[in-house]
Amino acid sequence: MVTLEVKRLDCADHDPIEEWAPGAGPVVFWLVCHVGCRGSDSADMFTAPVVNLAGLHSPQWKQRARTQRDVPPIVCEPYTWSAVTAAVDEILATSAQHDWVESVERLRAHFLWEYEGIT
Repeated sequence: MVTLEVKRLDCADHDPIEEWAPGAGPVVFWLVCHVGCRGSDSADMFTAPVVNLAGLHSPQWKQRARTQRDVPPIVCEPYTWSAVTAAVDEILATSAQHDWVESVERLRAHFLWEYEGIT
């Protein structure tokens, strides 16, 4: 069984994402997770939307949801950075399989993979 780990988390909309404090109101952004196997320096990029409950009903979410493959959002209510990282860690823990290829297949149920659609 491989152990998946986050190598880095980032977001083009809010940099650095770990310091962003949205205040009250909707939260909607796309999180980029650089994920690899523990002990390896290599990583692939996986992207997922992050929202709070207000964000799920916002025009911003509806716009972004139409432009991306259907992956479930990571819902954090209330939004905190620690809730986001805990949710990502849980997804990685439940997606770990016997090898990287099998693990990627599980991760693709939660994230857009950087190699999506490439044959």
